[in-house]
Amino acid sequence: DGQLYNFIDYVVAPVEAAWEWDEPAKAAQVVARITPGQLGLWAILNANGQVCNGGFSQFFFNSYGELAEEALQGFRLFGMDDYAGIFESAYAMFRERPIPKNREKRIEILASIADDTGEEEVEYNPGVPMQLQYFGALAERAGQYWSDLETRYYALIHRKGVAGGYNAAFFRPLVDFIEAHPEEF
Repeated sequence: DGQLYNFIDYVVAPVEAAWEWDEPAKAAQVVARITPGQLGLWAILNANGQVCNGGFSQFFFNSYGELAEEALQGFRLFGMDDYAGIFESAYAMFRERPIPKNREKRIEILASIADDTGEEEVEYNPGVPMQLQYFGALAERAGQYWSDLETRYYALIHRKGVAGGYNAAFFRPLVDFIEAHPEEF
């Protein structure tokens, strides 16, 4: 009925209710209780939200980056190979695989990428609360590495000709997979 997003939101709600960010032990408990389809959907949705909101720099910087490898596996599971290819290319630029689940480690890597631009080094003190100003400087410099990939990603999710409402080109394959594999959900 054109409400693909609402359907997906309904399907992922149980995982969302149980997940606790930056709590690896608790996340592992949730992962042990859910199916690969549920984990893939959860990871894909969060990766998509972060990339659409602030690019790959934001995805890696924020807590959501702990699901980086699961998002890639999810895209593959859902048959979204074009999306998987873009994420794989973004991860290659990140330089460390698997992408660390630890947020502080991911931020250190992002800072080293930003420092490679030749501009003044970006200072980060993990003992100080995250500051928007720090992220802004880091994202501006590190983000240049992912700019072309982000443009390709946005073009992919906003493709015309797929019925179903908001970002149907992104949500349609998810819904089709869920309907074909109800036991996963």
